[in-house]
Amino acid sequence: MTEEYRRFLALVASADEPLWPPDTIDRAWRLHVTRSADYARFCRQAFGRFLHRQPPADEGARSAACGAACRAYERAFRRRPPTATWSAPLAGEGAAAGRLLPLPRHLRGHRRLFGLALLLSGGIAWASLALGLMDALAPLSGPAFLVLTLAAMVALAWWSWPRRRPPDPRAPRACLDAYEAAWLDAAPWDALRPDAGPLRLLATAIATQVAAGRISLRMPDGTRPPADEPQACGPHARCFVEPAATPPAHPVERALLACAAGGELQVTAPLRAMAEQGARIE
Repeated sequence: MTEEYRRFLALVASADEPLWPPDTIDRAWRLHVTRSADYARFCRQAFGRFLHRQPPADEGARSAACGAACRAYERAFRRRPPTATWSAPLAGEGAAAGRLLPLPRHLRGHRRLFGLALLLSGGIAWASLALGLMDALAPLSGPAFLVLTLAAMVALAWWSWPRRRPPDPRAPRACLDAYEAAWLDAAPWDALRPDAGPLRLLATAIATQVAAGRISLRMPDGTRPPADEPQACGPHARCFVEPAATPPAHPVERALLACAAGGELQVTAPLRAMAEQGARIE
């Protein structure tokens, strides 16, 4: 996936016409652009200039740009784009319109199996006719044959219908969680303040745990602020970990609560823990 993303950016850098990637590569592009400082540095080192991500104006322009990207890929790399990352409808303009019998979406990844099933069913039908097995259906009346056929069709449809599978934890996600978004949001400030990422993670984790009731804020003198004014603590608030029945599920939250000494969170230990968690997110 990473290699195909880099190849597409190389095509964009050398193209004299608009190019647009398939959704799988576009998701990687959007995420990379979010890290603006890293993306700008990468473009400057690899291509000598910044590559702007400009979505096409409409669906027609998008289809044309996708087709142009596939043709540029074939010219540059002397082979067709891999279907694992370049979806089938982008293989060429008019490819989908030229299909007489488009496959259902959940069968498009199993074309060989589908073709083998068609050949096998044709062979079974020919053998049944040659051996006279179809003669056993001759005594059936029209309604009985219709009911038998409908029952077989319903059974086949139920067997081939796509089942909902449990989510694969290794599969790529389309959305960021709160801590990934916080880390990426701090990236533009890295040059001015190296600890911007850990600080943003720490603030997000504390706010999340305060909302969950696992952390309570105290005034500098140790008293609790009014329930409807938690911001009254000010920037020097003290954070205390409350006993909770269930531990947090996110590793950033567990790392934060593990830094409590005597039930109170200090500053330096959580920052070091957040830096470690940020390296994992990175």
